[in-house]
Amino acid sequence: MNNSSLIDSTGLQEASTLARRYWNTFERDPSVGRAMAGGNTVVIVDAQALAITLPKVLDDLLGGAGAELSIYGFGKSYGLAAAQHFGTWARSQGASEHCAGCGALFWPMHIGLAARITVLEAHTEPHVLLLVEIHHGVLSEVRIGAGLDTKPARMLVSGVVSGALTQRFGQPLDARELSGNESTYRVVVAPPAGLAQDLVDPKLSAPTSSFTGALVIEA
Repeated sequence: MNNSSLIDSTGLQEASTLARRYWNTFERDPSVGRAMAGGNTVVIVDAQALAITLPKVLDDLLGGAGAELSIYGFGKSYGLAAAQHFGTWARSQGASEHCAGCGALFWPMHIGLAARITVLEAHTEPHVLLLVEIHHGVLSEVRIGAGLDTKPARMLVSGVVSGALTQRFGQPLDARELSGNESTYRVVVAPPAGLAQDLVDPKLSAPTSSFTGALVIEA
């Protein structure tokens, strides 16, 4: 069932190296209020602002469900933009198309959103579907330290992953959470129309050790 050709491991290693090189270009000039990476302007945001303040403000404005959707949407738009920008930069460095398309999958680790991402399952029939296991990052740590649940942090990172994969596969994909524990959680990434049915597949809740050919994505 697993299809490693969806995300080739050789291309993924190339993308990992290039993503590291990209973030090594990071520099800032406080005198003009500017930070840059890969020739692109970036913004430094305090972890507590994203982990606690943003969800609270959105919850006050929109209510719980609206706040969660907004956080997920913000993450997805960031994932899409990061993938588009990295793709352009990677091609300017002579990278392969596969490398250019996968590099943004390393973003969550480089900017502190996740400790590691593992693609446990990937197939194209009857449609594109990826089962992704995400190891909690600093946003979850901040919320746990404040005695809060980690759902807003999980929604944000799920959005980033779905945005990056949407760009990679050239079709609309969404992420929905399956299950989690103290250190990891799983999301199913697939076309929106098929997600409801995908989520009930018991195979997707199998122990991590039962998945062969899993691809670990870490910085």
